[in-house]
Amino acid sequence: MPPDPHHPRTSLLPALLALAAAIALILAIAAGTQLSFVRLNALTDARAQARDLRLDIARTLSLLKDVETGARGYALSGREEYLEPYRWAVRELPAAYAALKRAVQRQALPFSGWTSLDTLMERRLDAARQIVVRRHARGVEALQTLDTLHEGRQAMEELRAGFARLDLLQAAHIDEQDARLRALRSRALILTWTATGTSTLLMLACTGLMLHERRARIRLAGALQDANRTLEVRVTERTRALAEARDRIGDYAVRLERSVEDERRRMAREVHDQIGQVFTGLRMILRGVPAGALAPEQERLMQQALDGGIATARRIASELRPPLLDDLGLQAALQHMLNGLLAGAALQVRVTLTDTDRLDDRQAIGLFRIVQEAASNVLHHAQASRFGVEGGRTATGWRLLISDDGGGFDPARVRRGALGLVGMRERAELLGAHLEIDSAPGLGTRLTLELPLPDAAAQERA
Repeated sequence: MPPDPHHPRTSLLPALLALAAAIALILAIAAGTQLSFVRLNALTDARAQARDLRLDIARTLSLLKDVETGARGYALSGREEYLEPYRWAVRELPAAYAALKRAVQRQALPFSGWTSLDTLMERRLDAARQIVVRRHARGVEALQTLDTLHEGRQAMEELRAGFARLDLLQAAHIDEQDARLRALRSRALILTWTATGTSTLLMLACTGLMLHERRARIRLAGALQDANRTLEVRVTERTRALAEARDRIGDYAVRLERSVEDERRRMAREVHDQIGQVFTGLRMILRGVPAGALAPEQERLMQQALDGGIATARRIASELRPPLLDDLGLQAALQHMLNGLLAGAALQVRVTLTDTDRLDDRQAIGLFRIVQEAASNVLHHAQASRFGVEGGRTATGWRLLISDDGGGFDPARVRRGALGLVGMRERAELLGAHLEIDSAPGLGTRLTLELPLPDAAAQERA
């Protein structure tokens, strides 16, 4: 048949290409974020190692000072208590110095003064031992010949200078790691905003596709009515074409609903795993900032912002795809959602479901969205004190009852733009179910959804 100008045609290719490009972009951003996180860990570890080495340098130098102070104090006073820090430092110093040397050499930094430091260390320890031995053997007369005091002092000054150079090298290494951390932080922030913007565009694209298809269905119905009024001889053909078109649209709507829910699940996982990791990485960066580097109020505000970002990522992921639905089933997911949605409304909430294992994943998420929409309507319009959800298997399928004791309404005079009821009816139709609304002003509202299950009769007989 030639194309009918009354039947509008739509092309999904641009939308599919945009969707594929958005998914590819999100995957690339996720990979970049993961790489940045690995690099961030490496830089944080290197910075922490350099900071620990500065502490080890200070500890080694402190032990050398204990050796010098103890030996000199004993030489001048002859009092045994000066030998306690000396002996302890002499015992601990070789191991501390060897560990420091190994740690610095593993860094592969340009420090070539180990030979000089080894010689000076031996001179300093040897001089201290000679002072102690001579003072112990000769008493106060040894002070007249202790030229090693000057030699030990000179070696100690050179050791201080050597350790100072080593400490400056570690400080420069820390500054270099700080610069790299700042660069990574900026890149992570850019990736976060890019991922957020891309996710928003993807949701807008999906919404636009659904609205576009809805408008196409409306135009198609109008074109069919015009054709029936003007071309009576083609009634049978047009009726058949309409039935086929409705079947295609119904099948497409089911596929589209599945695609949207799959995309919600994937996006929820991406938001939780990637954006949540970015915020967690930023919090680790903040924890790695040296104490006192930030003002207390600034640090508190940054920590508060990061905690808020993590909580927001978790909330968005939960709204996109309730994790309890996959983990604990429809009963737990509805109870958790209603407790959160109606928490501040002083509503008594009751959820009683049985035989939910008879529902497949598409039916469970469809029922979840219908109850979610009904709860939102009750919260905003009903002024109710009780809200109940009951469900279970029947002889022909599965029945869901949603009720409240609010103000009710006249189903025949629903205001225009009441998208909640329209959305619930459409979701019920996509599930192949029938939704009945029973309400009257002042008498509350009761929604009954009958969901057919193909094997329900066989299961009931069994």
